[in-house]
Amino acid sequence: MESTPASVADALLALLDNKRAWVKGTALCMGTDQATSRYEFEVWPRRGAWSTRNIETDELRSYDASAQTLRTGEIDTFAATYPIFPAHESVKLLFPLELPIWGRTRDDYRPVSADAEKDRLILICRHKHDAAVIGTLTVDTLHGHATDWISPLTTVRYTDLPVQTRDNS
Repeated sequence: MESTPASVADALLALLDNKRAWVKGTALCMGTDQATSRYEFEVWPRRGAWSTRNIETDELRSYDASAQTLRTGEIDTFAATYPIFPAHESVKLLFPLELPIWGRTRDDYRPVSADAEKDRLILICRHKHDAAVIGTLTVDTLHGHATDWISPLTTVRYTDLPVQTRDNS
């Protein structure tokens, strides 16, 4: 499909229309150092809550918006002092407004086009300081969530998500 403003809008709507109350899965994350980490996670998008476990190190992290508490291991931090929602890298795909792709001051990317393939949309994002740097966000339109963010600096890929329709709570 050729990219149109409508296809970009479709990708954005699919992300923002996630109605699920709970998601559990596995994420693969790679940073600029090319080190790969795997995480098990549980996310409650409607509550603004998440928990992760690094599979290799067993480190636990969690956040609950209602308590405004960020926990790393056994240490709690009052998170009301954070200027933005503190989503761990492994769960950001399930909190789409926390992705660095919307062209806001704090974001490194902005969406420029989208391509459709069967039940997914690929949102192409351009870096705000270097137009040659491209990132792609894959959106599973059937299930209503992003599955991959791939850029030269960061990769997050969900490798194990249950198959549910987007309105399955």
